[in-house]
Amino acid sequence: MVIEDDYSSRDLLVSTVVNAGYRVLPLSRGYLESRYVDVVKPFAILLDIMMPGMNGWDVLGSSSGSPSSILVVDDDPSAVEMLKSSLDIEGYNVIPAYGGQEAIDKDKAFSYSPDLIILDLMMLITSGFDVMATLRENSNTADIPIIIHTAKDMERKRFLKVM
Repeated sequence: MVIEDDYSSRDLLVSTVVNAGYRVLPLSRGYLESRYVDVVKPFAILLDIMMPGMNGWDVLGSSSGSPSSILVVDDDPSAVEMLKSSLDIEGYNVIPAYGGQEAIDKDKAFSYSPDLIILDLMMLITSGFDVMATLRENSNTADIPIIIHTAKDMERKRFLKVM
């Protein structure tokens, strides 16, 4: 599921995810997520945080199931800490992972799995796509909802080159 109000950004994300072998439900507004998420049961949600009306944080709070533990994965420590502090205030138990491989290692070390994963796609060593593929292979983690969080330059040439 791709939730992005900017047409060109949504088109880029959709084509990239489709080229990676996934089916995509593109949405232009966050409030539409609640109509489709329980029916579609998406493997991942690429979510724009800065949207008019219902922003990405509102979508995260309104998602069904109200997760209590969230694994936050990014290779940028400041991004992890920013998300952690925002989610801590809302009462979530946040598990930080400072890179894709650390997220994979933490998932294997836990006797339980988080309720939700917030994941950066564009990490240098172990990408978000690698993390998603690894989680998908494990029956204990295959159904954990994933919200994609990225602040990287989404310029088409640079984004596709990283892929």
